[in-house]
Amino acid sequence: MSYMKSVDGKPVPMTDEEVAQRQAEEAAWESGRASREAAAHNAKIDAELAENDLKVIRALIEGDSARIEAHKAKQAELRAKRK
Repeated sequence: MSYMKSVDGKPVPMTDEEVAQRQAEEAAWESGRASREAAAHNAKIDAELAENDLKVIRALIEGDSARIEAHKAKQAELRAKRK
């Protein structure tokens, strides 16, 4: 693939050094893909965990042991899904 850059609004081929730098940047970005995807996945689960924590506070105040146990099970299930 030919790499181009814009100079004064006109496409100009990149030098070999510029191409090498660009390819290194692309490789670095690609190598971090799994990490970024895991972080996004975990952020969703963390939001669910926080939401469930708010629900259990209400159950604790009300002394509802069944909801508390259900909360514990749900939190364990969510934590197991983290990457």
